Amino acid sequence: MPRSRIEHALVRAGYRPRYFNLRQVPRHPAAFDYGEFAVVAGGDGSVRRAALGLRGRGRPLALLPLGTANNIANSLGVTGSVEEIVAGWDPRRIGHIDLGLAKGPWGEQPFLEGVGLGLLGRAIPLIDEIDRVSSHAFSQPADKLHRDLCVFIALGHEAAPLKIGLQLNSARRELGHYLLLEVLNIARSGPQLELVAAADPADGYLDVVAVPAHQRARLDHALRQHLRDDASRPILPRRRARRIRLRLYEGSFRLDDHIIWTAQAGRKPALVEISVLPGALPLLLPPPPQKRSRKLR
Repeated sequence: MPRSRIEHALVRAGYRPRYFNLRQVPRHPAAFDYGEFAVVAGGDGSVRRAALGLRGRGRPLALLPLGTANNIANSLGVTGSVEEIVAGWDPRRIGHIDLGLAKGPWGEQPFLEGVGLGLLGRAIPLIDEIDRVSSHAFSQPADKLHRDLCVFIALGHEAAPLKIGLQLNSARRELGHYLLLEVLNIARSGPQLELVAAADPADGYLDVVAVPAHQRARLDHALRQHLRDDASRPILPRRRARRIRLRLYEGSFRLDDHIIWTAQAGRKPALVEISVLPGALPLLLPPPPQKRSRKLR
C-alpha cells in the first residue's frame, strides 16, 4: 500500500503524522517518543518490532495491518480498511494487553504472539526455503496462507514427536512426547491458525496447547477443518497458566516467528521458564464490533 494513502487517511482524521522507517528506528530511538502515540503499518513482524521497541515507554501503539497473516491484528479484532481503522481511533480510549517472557539458554526475550516447539517451528525453515527457491509469486496473501497450511498438514503426517517436560504453575511436571507444544498470548499463529478459541491477550494468562503423539489424528483433523473453512474453531485442548517451565531434550524452540535455539544431541536437557507480563503493552484500538466486546484492562 502506498505510504501516501496511509498519511492521507491520518491527515483526514485530524492527525499530523511523521514518518519513520521501522528498520532504521534502532538508529533513531527518539522515533518512539514522537507524538501522542505510535502507528505501525505492516505485518506481524513489524507490529512485533514496534511493540517491543515501545515496551516500558508508556506510549500506546496503533495497528494498521498490511501483512499476509496479520495474526496479531486479527486476534485483537483490528480489521477493515486503513481509512475505517483510522476513523475509529479514539486516543482517550487506551487498552492494555499482555506480553510474554521466555528465559532459556539464549538469555531472556519478550514475545507478543507465542513460543513453542514441534510442528510450527519445523515448518518455518521449510517454508522459507520454498520461498527462496520458488519462481512462483503469489498474487494474493490468501494463496500463500493456503500453501503454508498445506505444508503444515503434510508435516503433521510424518513429524516425529519431541520429548518435553512440561510444568504449569506449581503443578507436578509432566514428561511426554509431543507433536506440537505452543504457549500463546494471542489466538492465532502461523498461517492464521486459530489454535485457541476466544483467547484474551489481556487476562494475565498464557494459553498452552500441547498435542501428544497419540493425538496425531486429532491434530490432522483440526488442520484439515481449517483448510476447508477458515472460520472453523479449534478442537485442540488448551490450559491456562501464568508460569510455564519446560525441560527440552530435543527440537528447535520458536519465539514468535523465529527459531532462537536448537537442542544439541547428547547434551543435558535445557530448562526454559515462560511467564506473563500483565498489561505491558498499551494499545489504541478501534471500537469493538457491536456483536461482541473485547475485554481490555
